[in-house]
Amino acid sequence: MRFISGHEVFPLIDPMFYVFYVNEGSLKALEVSVALGSVHKLQCVIEEITRVPVAEQALLVSGGEGLQSEKQVSYYQGAGTESNPLFLFRKLYKEDGQGIELANNDELYTLCSGLYDELHVLDSSTISRPLITRYCDAGRLGLKVAERCLQLCARLVQDHQLLHQGWLALISNLYDSRTQIEKKSERFLSRYERLKTMKIKAETLLQDFDNVLRTLQQIKIPSALLSNSYKLQGSSKIAEECTLYEYIARADPQNSLEEMSEQTSDTEYKQVVSNMRYVSEEVSNPEIRNIRGINTRLTQLDAMFHSKEQETKVLKDLCFAVSQSAVDSQSTKDIVLSQREKMFKVKKLIEQMQKMGKAFQQSKIELLNNIRTRLRGWILQVYDRLHAANNQIILFEEKYIALRNRLDIIRQVKESPIMFATALTECLRRSVLQPEFESWFTSFMEKSVALVTEETSVREVFKQKLGRHFLKQLFPGMLDNFPNFAPNGVAHFDQNLPPVTPADLRTLRQAVPCLANLLKVTDPFIYQRLSVRDPRMASSSQMTPPILKREESFYTT
Repeated sequence: MRFISGHEVFPLIDPMFYVFYVNEGSLKALEVSVALGSVHKLQCVIEEITRVPVAEQALLVSGGEGLQSEKQVSYYQGAGTESNPLFLFRKLYKEDGQGIELANNDELYTLCSGLYDELHVLDSSTISRPLITRYCDAGRLGLKVAERCLQLCARLVQDHQLLHQGWLALISNLYDSRTQIEKKSERFLSRYERLKTMKIKAETLLQDFDNVLRTLQQIKIPSALLSNSYKLQGSSKIAEECTLYEYIARADPQNSLEEMSEQTSDTEYKQVVSNMRYVSEEVSNPEIRNIRGINTRLTQLDAMFHSKEQETKVLKDLCFAVSQSAVDSQSTKDIVLSQREKMFKVKKLIEQMQKMGKAFQQSKIELLNNIRTRLRGWILQVYDRLHAANNQIILFEEKYIALRNRLDIIRQVKESPIMFATALTECLRRSVLQPEFESWFTSFMEKSVALVTEETSVREVFKQKLGRHFLKQLFPGMLDNFPNFAPNGVAHFDQNLPPVTPADLRTLRQAVPCLANLLKVTDPFIYQRLSVRDPRMASSSQMTPPILKREESFYTT
């Protein structure tokens, strides 16, 4: 059996996976195996059962979190139980206002009309012993009808509770969605302010831009430089000498800076601000957000149901007494009259239960219509506004990034003449420095090796002599080895420099005189810059340092 608020409802085969379809106000029991797959597979099963297309489904947990189709159902722990089902909303819903009411009224009518008809026949029948047996059967039928009516009422109470829970889940989701868009809008507003600064920078960059373009047209890129660039890119394109302007123009984007600036106008800003203000006002309105009197309604329903549960105990006793009647010392007439009296009370109690069921049903329809009106009204409008604001922010960010990138390209284009001249000069400088440094390093390495070899040899001879002499105790620490600091080599560098020659520099200097101050290459002077002077020579440059050979300064026999 399953229960809601302590009330017995329907016997169902467990375990099941439960989804409450809010638009229809009905609880759907699915095979528990759907919880083992992805949310998308669950949505496909829901589509088969409810005819709600996957694209129109919005699945929420009780806290308002929306299910993501790519995730596993098991990711949403605790959801899908009878007391905590998933809540299904159809985004585009066209309801049939009478469908649910008629279906439930028919169910209640069918349950009770059979009993009433039977009692009418029995009450009109002549008293006889067979009539006693028929009243016994009617008593058992009355008990069955009463239990069924009570179950239907319990289900209606449960539907009220789940409708309220589903509504709260939707409101929670709406708050979360608004919070997410608000965070995006904060970044949007920040970028919008930065956009103003970017436009000012763009105006500054575009000043004197025509002169830059003319300079680019005067700069010719050496064919050897182009060939080397194409080769490194893996291109088989034949290199033909071209100007720097032509080289840049080949990758010219579709939109100019001015066009991009116009596309990011104040329109998006005003629309986003307007939509977010509307959403904030609507969500903050308690008259729209809250269902007035829902808590009182639920409390009253529960109290009424509890009262009928107590009356059902009396009804069960009456039905049991009727169904257990037997002929003994009493006359047949007395038994039948007693049965009729008891069944009359049973009928009155069932009529009251039927009346309560209709009231519960009407209450559910009112609540459901209230929620449906909100769903197709302000809820739909608020989500549409949030969706519109989100799309506007995304579109703005795309334009913002494109403008920022375009601005960077313009900056690079404006810097291109100076950068080209600087790179050409640097390339030639390094081509001179590299062989001179390698020459110096080779000389340094050879001298270092010679020094290490000589010093190591001298120390080894001394070590052998002092090591076997009793005076070694007076000279501790004299047996250290000389460090082998001589390098083995230097890492290769500047092996793949672009093929730039001094002639290229002279050609550019003649073509663009305004860049002449950047087109100067000085000798690296590696030997001079890396030469080491004895610090003692600085203080007494006039003195000639004494030359004392080691073999003349130390004799041991």
